[in-house]
Amino acid sequence: MKFGLLFRPQDPPNAKNIGRRWQETLDAAQAAEEAGFDGVFVPEHHMMPDGYLPAPLVACGALAARTRRVDVGTTVFLLPYYNPVQVAEQAAMVDVISGGRMRLGCGLGALPEEFALYGIDSKTQISRFEEAIGLVREAWSGSELNHHGKHFTATGKISPVPQGAELWLGAMSDGGVRRAARFGAPWITDPLHNISVMSEWTDLYRQAGAEYGTEASHREPRGLHRRHPEVPRRAGHGLPDHELPDGGRAGARGGAGLHPPVRPRRHPGVPLT
Repeated sequence: MKFGLLFRPQDPPNAKNIGRRWQETLDAAQAAEEAGFDGVFVPEHHMMPDGYLPAPLVACGALAARTRRVDVGTTVFLLPYYNPVQVAEQAAMVDVISGGRMRLGCGLGALPEEFALYGIDSKTQISRFEEAIGLVREAWSGSELNHHGKHFTATGKISPVPQGAELWLGAMSDGGVRRAARFGAPWITDPLHNISVMSEWTDLYRQAGAEYGTEASHREPRGLHRRHPEVPRRAGHGLPDHELPDGGRAGARGGAGLHPPVRPRRHPGVPLT
């Protein structure tokens, strides 16, 4: 079992101190590594007045530069918004900078205004997502691309290729769990559901992995648990407790019962995938 931190740097109400918040977050990542944690991760959202968090791969580059051992990654990167070849290149660069520690956790979008920002029809997001997953993997392999798909066209190959990057898939629905299994990708989930639901999804993930003949048949999910980490204070940058960077704890390779339940039933909102 491995443990990491999911950072959610925000500075409500208007991001006035977001630069300071990021310096504290980078300090926290370094402290987490020194304390023995195994990974540091960031999410993605857009147009948030508190500065939360529109460029996760940029953040991963900064985290990679401040650490030496821990995994660095996204949980989750909203892949349908982007050109997957560009994502593959940028994530590969983070992997090179980090020495093979990049973990690109990807998921679907959920907020209509974010799709509008990127000029994307949300009804196409699943087909965009699945096509993009394949393209990122193919680009990372170093293969010559000759792709003419429904949403993307790509010819050529990227350089440099990653040294040890992994692509993970987020899911909080039956369909999303089966998709992660079908692609044979490590599955990221979130503690918005009780132990019973998490257990059902874990069984579904493994069963679907066996059905599709992928490595999901014997993998454990990556379970996220949001927590507020202790943040070392920089000289002259003392912040009151309520202004410390918001963060969360991510248990990598833990079982379905790794974290206590937060909600008594399936989350009624828009699923992660």
